[in-house]
Amino acid sequence: MVYSCQLKRLKSSAKLQWFAEKSNLVYDSVLRPKDGGLVEFKDNIPIYLQIKQYLYRQIITGKLKPGKKIPSVRELAVELTVNVNTVQRALQQMNFEGILYTKRGEGNFVTEDTTLLEKTKRELINAELDKFVHSMNSLGVSDEQILKSLSEYLKEEHSDD
Repeated sequence: MVYSCQLKRLKSSAKLQWFAEKSNLVYDSVLRPKDGGLVEFKDNIPIYLQIKQYLYRQIITGKLKPGKKIPSVRELAVELTVNVNTVQRALQQMNFEGILYTKRGEGNFVTEDTTLLEKTKRELINAELDKFVHSMNSLGVSDEQILKSLSEYLKEEHSDD
């Protein structure tokens, strides 16, 4: 297995292509999982928090189902090209929050608590909406203009359905 510390030594695209093939990833200027997801980490947010957000999204979208086992720490580390300890920190927090639970010797599993999953989904949606509204407000768009524009946009986008 190749880990993120070894990835730092990979400079050329040929080496990155080799790494991607060995790690079950796709390389096209950015490393990404073969399932099509894109994992790009932002420098201003701790990576373990971004891993949590990635896993929340996997759970919310149904890619990781309630009661089902998630990939091992090592598998996630290779998939996301990060250190194993960073993944472990994210998983420990998610265990503490109740989103995941651990079965000794078997791994980590997604909670079956639908109330908690719905709460997490609402929090994720609200966080995205907050970013969107803040971004629009910083462009000088009022809340009323946001509502009007969003309503028009959704009508246009769904008019083909």
